[in-house]
Amino acid sequence: MKSIERQYLTFYAVLGEAKAAQMEDEVLMETLRRTHETAYAGVEASWTEIPGRIKVDHEIEVDAFELCDDDVLIEEMDGFAVFGIGFSSYNHVPLETVKLIRECVERAYAKAAETDGVSARFIRAERMNVLRVTETTAVDFENEAPAIE
Repeated sequence: MKSIERQYLTFYAVLGEAKAAQMEDEVLMETLRRTHETAYAGVEASWTEIPGRIKVDHEIEVDAFELCDDDVLIEEMDGFAVFGIGFSSYNHVPLETVKLIRECVERAYAKAAETDGVSARFIRAERMNVLRVTETTAVDFENEAPAIE
């Protein structure tokens, strides 16, 4: 049996149409980092208003998902230098909620980019599931079972 232990959602955007080859350009990357930091601050200020953020668990309201700390994630994706903003949950986040989170992130990047005079383009979202696997097997008293690593 598999169950979700933790789910991570990351939303990626290209800022200034920066190519991966330009990641070594410190002046450009510093400008785009500032744009990203402004976008992150915008998400941080508004993500708590996303419908579906609160769920009731045993009559207690809890966060259905949380904004991850900003670590200025810059990666190469499809030939571009991309920035990401992440969320995490201890449960599966439904697609409708993922779409609302995406809208929040896109608005924040668009507003920050407009202020800084650069472009912003959503490129993709990724869902990473950390799974807990439960397996029951019969004990073989004649042979040692292989260790699970």
